[in-house]
Amino acid sequence: MKKIYKLLLIVFGSAGSLTVAAQSAPVFNSYSEAGAVIFLDFDGHTVSGTSWNVSGSFSCNASGLNNNQISEVFNRVSEDF
Repeated sequence: MKKIYKLLLIVFGSAGSLTVAAQSAPVFNSYSEAGAVIFLDFDGHTVSGTSWNVSGSFSCNASGLNNNQISEVFNRVSEDF
């Protein structure tokens, strides 16, 4: 029975690491203790069910930027905020 639990732990642990490794856009955080957050979305998103979006959901396309361009955008935004 212990072998089954150990196997399941390995399988689920591996699946989580594969998900993180598959992320295409770099992850940045300029000040992790800040109370306010600016979310820069480069890979697209569907927005629905928010308090400010009362007219229905909408979809945003991916930016098409490469990692160097995303880094440049982040650096410029983080300088101001």
